[in-house]
Amino acid sequence: MINITFTTRQYWDLLKLVYLGSWLTEAVRGDEEKTESFEELEQYIYSFAEKASLFEREDLNNVLIPDTRRWNPKRYFS
Repeated sequence: MINITFTTRQYWDLLKLVYLGSWLTEAVRGDEEKTESFEELEQYIYSFAEKASLFEREDLNNVLIPDTRRWNPKRYFS
């Protein structure tokens, strides 16, 4: 296991990079070719946003897919 420490700003920038990387992958490959390992890693990285208190409670409604606890930052970054 590897532990990496980020400042709040660095983590916020990482979220943007992950979002943009996912967006680019989907644009090139298409949604149906998105690999499960990418999706799992993407969700894992996003999952720390709530713990890092990056979003106000009302903003969480914009990034969490209802009833799934899965993150969809497109709702926030778009």
